[in-house]
This record gives sequence, structure tokens and C-alpha cells, in this order.
Amino acid sequence: MKKSDETLDFAQTLNSLGPPEGTLDVLRDSAHLCLEYPEAYSHGDLKEAFADAHDIDPSTVTFGAGTTEIIYTLPRILNEGQVLIPSPTFWQYVASSVREKKNIVRFSVGPDADFQVDYDKLRKEVGNSSVVYLCNPNNPTSKLYDTEMIKSLATEYPDVDFIIDETYLLFLLEFQKKSLMTFAASVENVYVVLSFSKFYSVPGLRTGALVSSSSNIKSYESNMVPYVLSSISVPAVKHILQDHAFIDFARQTFADRIDQTYSLATSLLPQDTVEVVKPEGPFILMGLKKGLSSTVIEKELRERGILIRDCSSLDGLGDKWVRASCKSSEEMIKLFTNLKETICK
Repeated sequence: MKKSDETLDFAQTLNSLGPPEGTLDVLRDSAHLCLEYPEAYSHGDLKEAFADAHDIDPSTVTFGAGTTEIIYTLPRILNEGQVLIPSPTFWQYVASSVREKKNIVRFSVGPDADFQVDYDKLRKEVGNSSVVYLCNPNNPTSKLYDTEMIKSLATEYPDVDFIIDETYLLFLLEFQKKSLMTFAASVENVYVVLSFSKFYSVPGLRTGALVSSSSNIKSYESNMVPYVLSSISVPAVKHILQDHAFIDFARQTFADRIDQTYSLATSLLPQDTVEVVKPEGPFILMGLKKGLSSTVIEKELRERGILIRDCSSLDGLGDKWVRASCKSSEEMIKLFTNLKETICK
């Protein structure tokens, strides 16, 4: 297959449907706000909009400059002691904990564990920890955690802080059922973080949310940097939160895409060369066999105009795994066809 004139980006997990209709119009209409200082901390009207969209109390949510700012601020208010982090998972949990000189312990949710969570092992590790990070669905394995089990663990261990990243859960039809936001707002040891960048396809707005008890939110805001949200981003975020038609359509679209992606991967890729991990989130993890290197494959696909994520830098995977976001059937066929040609040449 010849290299395409247009790059296909499967490396970033942004909603390829684009942002909700009218988002750019709101930004244009809000341009004058660049001349004004934003609120230093509270962003009361944005809290109201978020609380109304997710049926929680406004006092139980706050915002940051993306989940990055939140993840790097949280360690200042979390319990001291051992930090339990899955392996592999999103790199910022480790990086922010290392910066604060935390003692990190990992438990496997990767190939050594057949990409499944051993909840008996997890329970034992939680009992020895003070803080637990869980990405749901996990990045890059695209596997969901059992939210009822998480609630059970958080109830059983009230002195352990649980940070649950639901950024990719926003893509799923089961979001309302599986989200722990309401639970987090009612207890003192659970924090839910989520980014608007991915699902709403607005990474440049740099906005993320944190949900926890009112007292935890007060403690967090007393430790956060002021003026983290730009004046121009607030009206746009309020707009996207209120577009329920977009939310419903996007979630149904990705329910179909996740199923189609797995079906296409298993039918188009040689099973003796590529291990396909069944996705439960908006991206798919694939393992390379027979001495193939993820770094080499990523480079060769990039030369064909196709971008995927080389997972060799992620703890617990090595240079045999690549990740790709779920897009339309036509785009996934192009990816899998090119991947097959690359590994079988």
C-alpha cells in the first residue's frame, strides 16, 4: 500500500468526531475575555455547569489546567506512605509521585497478568498502601476495572486514598453506570479525575476536572496554583458540557467502533504474528511476535503516513507492544492492512 498524502493519527486518542457543534463559535465570541483576568480559584459558574451535567454538588468539583496539573498537584494533599500504581498505565501517575519523592510499588495488569486484574492480589497490596492510582479504562491496555470492586476496596480501606482517572470512561455508553463521581463526592478517600481534551476533542483548552468530597476539594484548592484556567476556555467548556446530543451520539459511535476495531484486527492481522488484546476502551493494544520491534514498526508505519503509539517506554510492556486509537472502519482497515504489510514483508 502506498504512503498516503494525509497522515492518519492513531497515536493520540482524541475523538475524531471533533468537538461539539458551535464550540469554535463560542471561542470566537469569547475572544474579548483574553483582555480580562480569569477567576483565581473557584470558577463558580463552571462548577455549576459541571455539577448540573453530572448530578453532583458544585462544592465537590474543581478544575485544573488539564488532568496534568491536577495529577501533579494531588500528591501534596494525599496520604503519606506507599503509592500503588498499576503496570503498565499512564506515565504521569509515576512521574508526579517521583517528583514528590513517594515510595512507589507496582502491580501487574500487563502481559504477565494476561491483562486481567487479580483483585485478591490488589486487595492485599491496597492494604499495604496509602495511595492507589487506577486508570479506568486503563491506558494502554484498554481494560476496564470493576467499579463495584473499587467501591468495596475504598470502603474496606477508608485510610487509603484512591485516585480514579475516568478520562477514557467518558467515551463509553456505560459512563453513567460505571463512573465513581457520585461515590467520590460522598466519601473522604476517593478522587475522580477526568480530562475534557480527549472525548470532547479540545486539548488546547487545557481543562480537567477533579471530583471528591467538599472538604477534599477545599484542601486541594488551597494547594493549587491560582489562575490555572484561561478566561476564554470557561465558556467553551460550559458549552460542551451542555451538548447532550453530541455526548449520546459520540458514545454510541464509539460503542460500535470498539467492537468493529476488534473484529477487523482479528480478521485482518495474522494471529501467529500479532496478539490482539480485546479493547474495552477507545483504543486497542497489539503485541508483536517473532522478534519484531515496536519501535521499528512504529517508524515504518510513520513513513507510510500512519502514526501509532510505540509502548516501549511504558513500564511492564517492553518493545513488543503498540497502541492505536479506534477510528472509523475505513481508517482501521488502512491501519491493519499497512501493519500486516509491514510485519509480513
